[in-house]
Amino acid sequence: MAIPAGVTSCNTQINARIVQYYTNYSNSICDQKIITANGYFSEKEYAKSLEILRTVNPESKCKSASLSLMKKIEEKIEKADKQLLEITKKIYSDQVAIKKARLKNIKDITLAYYKNQPDTNIHIIR
Repeated sequence: MAIPAGVTSCNTQINARIVQYYTNYSNSICDQKIITANGYFSEKEYAKSLEILRTVNPESKCKSASLSLMKKIEEKIEKADKQLLEITKKIYSDQVAIKKARLKNIKDITLAYYKNQPDTNIHIIR
């Protein structure tokens, strides 16, 4: 994200606020993702449940619920799905990947927000 040169004194405040907004957003959607993943788990759709769990932010309030569901899935799945589970667990443990994913998600959210804004045309009449 580019911050104009004239406001560098508040750069850290802006970055902290962006991370705070992202964390709030992540917490607001994680409950819905856990419910969806639990639904797939109850239908024995373990691969789909793991795919949903991969999108849950490990820094969100739903981390413990997500790890708990992963543990339940691990007890039920076959060898083919265990690879997907291991990848999901690795994502949770890899802090670098977490930070990269956070920045990518912030970028995606910001782009989506600005793409949904109405176009503004300014006409200068002389």
